[in-house]
Amino acid sequence: MIPKSREDLRERREAISKWSQATYGMVGRSPDHVAGFLAGFASMPEVFARGGERFGENVVNFYKHVRDTDAYVSYVIIPPQIDRSKAAHELEEKYLATGVYEERDDGIIVRGSHMLGTGAAVSNYLFVSVITPLRPGDEDHALSFVVPLDAPGLKLYTRPSFAVGKPSVYDYPLSTRYDESDALIVFDDVFIPWEHVFVYKDIKLLQAQFHETPAHRLGNNQAQTRFVNKLKFVIGLARKIAEANGVDKIPPVQE
Repeated sequence: MIPKSREDLRERREAISKWSQATYGMVGRSPDHVAGFLAGFASMPEVFARGGERFGENVVNFYKHVRDTDAYVSYVIIPPQIDRSKAAHELEEKYLATGVYEERDDGIIVRGSHMLGTGAAVSNYLFVSVITPLRPGDEDHALSFVVPLDAPGLKLYTRPSFAVGKPSVYDYPLSTRYDESDALIVFDDVFIPWEHVFVYKDIKLLQAQFHETPAHRLGNNQAQTRFVNKLKFVIGLARKIAEANGVDKIPPVQE
């Protein structure tokens, strides 16, 4: 949903809350998270069109595709943190961070790595960008694009599940049900067609996509709504423990 009114915002919040109640708020990057960013992008395609009219069209077309097919989009928006004192283009190896390796008539070839793909292993598409500030000279890394998870050359190095080796669901009721895997993403010369590119070699536009559109607010409003449900769960759990132990009768515990 691209909210247009107070009522739309309420309906959106209630839907997100209902969704997060299914996991007690334990799954943060559920499909409604990045969907919020995409809705924010698509609400202001003119921002992307500063880099070229086709990029604004790409954003809207992909938003409609995801909306109409119920596709799950995850994201990676932070370069690997190797040496924070240096810009991406100053590192010994240029393609440690994801960047343009080759430009073609039909698209671009990207090479490098990105983090941290929460839920990437079970999503349909990956949105790739950089939310941390880049410096002049980093233009080859100033990209926003989407890529299907089955694209040739795309590799995922996923964190082992918390549930691995756990003896029972009874003893580990949360980690065996609501674990949310992260992944380091490696682009081994992955082809991205132009229709899947939103921002191309534009450092200022890279920041504008998040902060001059409602994307950052809509995406993170999902996170805030989810945290409310998680907090309610934690408070309820603490109260249950206090009741089971009988310490809920003690005045300091009541306070």
